[in-house]
Amino acid sequence: MIAKCPCLKLGTMLVLAVAPLCAQTPAAQKTVSPGGSAVERMAENLRKGGFKSVAELNAPQASIPRRSSFYERVLILSGDAASHCVIPQGSVLHLPDELRARILEKPQGKLVSWETMLRQGKSWLGTQEVSVEAARGKPAEIDAIAAQLAQERRIMIAVNKGRPIAILQPAAAQEPLAEKPQNPTR
Repeated sequence: MIAKCPCLKLGTMLVLAVAPLCAQTPAAQKTVSPGGSAVERMAENLRKGGFKSVAELNAPQASIPRRSSFYERVLILSGDAASHCVIPQGSVLHLPDELRARILEKPQGKLVSWETMLRQGKSWLGTQEVSVEAARGKPAEIDAIAAQLAQERRIMIAVNKGRPIAILQPAAAQEPLAEKPQNPTR
């Protein structure tokens, strides 16, 4: 019956072919591939060539630039001692002296969204809608907005479509180049 099934014949032949290899002792198996495994030989060749393992390498500390903190690039508004929110630098249009303490150096409390801070701070925080042109530093629009907010008693934040936006400083007017005196001898 075993001879009639070709799968069993093949299985029997494989067992007979592999059995002598499995019967070898561990010492005999090491002699099959002289010099250890291929990985060990490769590692040894790399060590001889001067390569170091990852564990032996030290990261070059001087060449890694210090990444700036997120909080170094934004203004931090304090709602109360338990919360704060962040807004872009340059988005404060008007800051009364009595409310300067609301601008923090370091975050305090829980970070909350702009909308939450605006809702909680209605008495001391307000917004002024500005156009994209004004945000790019168009002097005429910025002067008009500043005149409107001069008497405001709240911190006024520039917003565009309800979101805080930074106001760029107007570019300094370029002085005309002094004309070169013409050489009368020519």
